[in-house]
Order: sequence, then C-alpha cells, then structure tokens
Amino acid sequence: MKKEPVTLENHLLREDQELRALLSARKCSEPGTDFVERIMFAARTLPQASRQSVLSWVFRLCEEFHLRRPAYTVAALFIVGFIMGFGGDMLENLSSDSIGVQDGFYDDGGAL
Repeated sequence: MKKEPVTLENHLLREDQELRALLSARKCSEPGTDFVERIMFAARTLPQASRQSVLSWVFRLCEEFHLRRPAYTVAALFIVGFIMGFGGDMLENLSSDSIGVQDGFYDDGGAL
C-alpha cells in the first residue's frame, strides 16, 4: 500500500472528514425551515447603531483607557508640539528675511 504524500489539499480533506464525523456523532436537531426568518425578525427588533462623529469616537476611546485628565493634557500638548514642529519649518521658509533659532546650526564654517 503506497502512502499518499502529505499536501495541503490532503490535509484539509482529512480535517473536513474529521469535522463531518464529529458533527454527525452529535445528536442535534436540524434547524426549522423558518430559521432564517426568525434571525431576520430578531435583528429588526435590535436597535441599530447610529453614525458617530469623530469627536464622540475619540471621547469613547478615552473612556476605554480610564486615564486621568493630566494624562490627556500631556498627550494633547505632545501632539500639538509635534504638529508645530513640522509646521514651523514651513512657516519659516515663507519669509526669506526671518532668522530662526535653527539657523545657527547650519553654519558653513566661513568664520573659522
């Protein structure tokens, strides 16, 4: 008797047969013909979730973390500072005669 090579298809087929044997061993009654209608009727009676704004989503997210207000303040300041750090270069490049704090770092070494 020649043994079949183990392939993904053979493995999945064997698992499918094992699952079918397991399900047939359980004594379960077949669902009724109105099973789909009962599910649809039950789904209609449940309240549907309304669309939420981004702000309400952020508030719900913050409630999930259970952080205190100082933690939110520090996080907000960090985000604002991060955005200002990127925006500062853009605003500085618009005016040609302005001297920024970072201009001292870009010395070409002419005085040496």
